[in-house]
Amino acid sequence: MSEECLEVRHYALWTAIDDLAVQVNLSPSALAVHAGLNSCTLNRSNRTRGGTLHWPSTATIGALLAVTETSWGEFGHLVDLIEQARLNQYDAAAALAMVRA
Repeated sequence: MSEECLEVRHYALWTAIDDLAVQVNLSPSALAVHAGLNSCTLNRSNRTRGGTLHWPSTATIGALLAVTETSWGEFGHLVDLIEQARLNQYDAAAALAMVRA
């Protein structure tokens, strides 16, 4: 996978996580706490360091999905929509609106 594709996937994954928080009216930090994680786990400053992409673990994602009552399939679909929107130069908000509809 190219570096550009990895960056788009990284963006899509973190945007989907942020959307999970929005769906339950929480900030990403509050969502992390509700999921039993450290409040800093989802901070934007932890997503890249020194140009290196940092990815959430499957355990972290699983905890977030459990708290938001979101299936892995729904989450994967959301990530895919955001990724396609980014690749096609569309607004990610339009992809999020499609999932919420």
